[in-house]
Amino acid sequence: MLRLTKEDIFSWDHWIVVRLTGVPLIAGSIVALCLMASFVVLALFFDVYGAEGTLAKLGADTLRFGDDPYSWAAIVSSLLGGYGVAVTAFAIAKEKSELPALAEMLGRDLDDMKKLRDETNLLFQKQAPLFGWAGYVVGLICMAATLPGLSAYLGIVSADDWRPLFPFERAAEVWFLLFVPLMFYLMGKGMYFTIREARFLSTQQKLHHKIDIWHPERVRVLTRLALARALFWLIGSTIGSLFFLEESINPVALLPVFGGIGLIATLLLALPVFRLHFAFKQAKEEELVRIRDVIKQNWDKLQGTPTDEATIARLGGLVAFERRIEAVSEWPLDLSTLSRFSLYLAIPMASWVGGALVEQVVDGAIN
Repeated sequence: MLRLTKEDIFSWDHWIVVRLTGVPLIAGSIVALCLMASFVVLALFFDVYGAEGTLAKLGADTLRFGDDPYSWAAIVSSLLGGYGVAVTAFAIAKEKSELPALAEMLGRDLDDMKKLRDETNLLFQKQAPLFGWAGYVVGLICMAATLPGLSAYLGIVSADDWRPLFPFERAAEVWFLLFVPLMFYLMGKGMYFTIREARFLSTQQKLHHKIDIWHPERVRVLTRLALARALFWLIGSTIGSLFFLEESINPVALLPVFGGIGLIATLLLALPVFRLHFAFKQAKEEELVRIRDVIKQNWDKLQGTPTDEATIARLGGLVAFERRIEAVSEWPLDLSTLSRFSLYLAIPMASWVGGALVEQVVDGAIN
């Protein structure tokens, strides 16, 4: 299991992960549970649910947790918060675990790669807060468009569509204003780090790596890292899309955000793969040019001595070698990589089906 250590702390959220066992998945789960617990405590304080609860005054006989838009949005927001803390830590741990294979592929010393990695990560983290604050602003805009009280106050919705809010609803909106933009901060910072890390690997590849068409397995470290980056943000956009299972949540502001994240996740995988594809294709063409020059030389030599058996045998071997080069794949992907990516693409569909089933179970239990 990948683990973050003290030497991997480059930001305050990394410190949280290290303090909470160092395992990104466990730390993220603890953060998500703490966020959810804070919302539940808020609801208990205002005596929200039950036959005499505050939200029962909205017209239902009894409202239980999960049967109102606030609790569902809080669940998804808590999941996003825990995931935001875990994902950048996991990305750093994943990159660290792949350093030996990366150093071998680039032909560089492992200690030099570790030093370069630490220096680069420190540089990234100095610039990342700017993108984090940009994400924070996006989070505030999303909240302004989705929270009924805030949108009415800002004039985004008409007075006819607004009703007075109960005290708990006001407190819930404060909860969302406090925590959700912070989650977008983590997402913005993490997105910047992910993109810069991809560009860093691309630069190192251009500077130090020479494609060997006979050993495509040496570049699988790059496809593994690209798959990991795509998976990080594909899961993030999938969690965010769960907001839309609640009919009362306005998707206008959130849909472009999480749709854009899904697009970036696809590009994070596609760009490195296509870059390697073109590099393999160019290296293959160069090898074909060289072997065809040698074939031409032996063919010209054979014209003068058509019965030269040694040249004929050599020519046959060269032609067979040419066909072997032509058969070399130009794609740095194998069956396991393609199968894994297919599973990644099934994640959004599985989450929506699972969410719909949970909704049906909850409705059945309540009714």
